[in-house]
Amino acid sequence: MRRTFILLILLGEFHISSSYKEGFYHLLKGLSGTATPIWTINGITHIRCSYVCMETPLCSSLEYNTLTFDCKLYNEFGINPSTNDHTSMFGERCPKSLGYTYEKSMDFCYLVHGQWLTWFTAQGVCAGERGQLVKVDTMEKLIYLNSSVTDNTKNYWTGANDQVIEGTFEWRDGTELANDNEVWGLNQPDDWGGEDCCEIKPALGWKIQDDNCGSTLWFICEYVVLY
Repeated sequence: MRRTFILLILLGEFHISSSYKEGFYHLLKGLSGTATPIWTINGITHIRCSYVCMETPLCSSLEYNTLTFDCKLYNEFGINPSTNDHTSMFGERCPKSLGYTYEKSMDFCYLVHGQWLTWFTAQGVCAGERGQLVKVDTMEKLIYLNSSVTDNTKNYWTGANDQVIEGTFEWRDGTELANDNEVWGLNQPDDWGGEDCCEIKPALGWKIQDDNCGSTLWFICEYVVLY
């Protein structure tokens, strides 16, 4: 029997429930009755589903089915998903108790780690905090980090990499980082010496360049639910 994970975001918190019924879709129950989705998206990852909800003003909760890859967004609160078939786990939206900072204007929850780690080890640290290496696909976010991160002498790992398809850079949520995106530094990416992972480099004006995944850098985690 395959295990289905359904991810919900509600009332500023993350909620994860697990179902042991194959293909089972747990219906959300709001205070006003059965919730009706405001948007259904097919064929995306659970991480992308959570990002879409956070980027959609009317979305207060979501439901994701890992068997059908369906993402449903809702705008109702008061959800009560507990049944005999489910177990639940709650966590903060942005765990400030762990040192994370929340920037409301971008719905951005992040933590700078002052440890020298490889890209793979850094990603493992972020995943252990229920997050991922940071996604910085806009200059707005890079400018914000430039103004908020105090140490401009370090380079910082991001989640972008081209480990799956050489030359095609993707973020941890599966979205592509185009080679003509303005977040790239001058003449980047250049794949010098087989570079497959991306870092923020203050010396490039707080822009991104590719680097060897085995290099040891500081890194920035972004809080999202990955499991």
